[in-house]
Amino acid sequence: MMELFLLWTLIAVPLLVLGGIIGKSSKGEFEAISKSGKAELHAPLHIAKSPREIPPLPWYRRALPQIAVAGLLPFSLLPVELNFVISSVWGHGIYIAYKILLIVSLFLQADNKKLITYVFL
Repeated sequence: MMELFLLWTLIAVPLLVLGGIIGKSSKGEFEAISKSGKAELHAPLHIAKSPREIPPLPWYRRALPQIAVAGLLPFSLLPVELNFVISSVWGHGIYIAYKILLIVSLFLQADNKKLITYVFL
């Protein structure tokens, strides 16, 4: 584990700093080439002059269903792991998978964040 941390600090961090310095020093004005071949300062997309009406969101993209899905995933899978802990305590057994419980909890939270981000986009 220490070797992985050293690799990260000695390789990834200096490359990150170097990339930031190079990116900041090479920053220039945005210039899009128009059809006439002349450089102009404008966004590279066509903007309609008439405003469009924004359609209403479907029911599954509203806040309440998203909150329900965000809470359903971790709170439905963590009790399964906690069942093993409680059954080992009441069954006078030794539960040695606390690390697994922590890893499962962290994975579920990360997956839940990715799922909600994906649905909101």
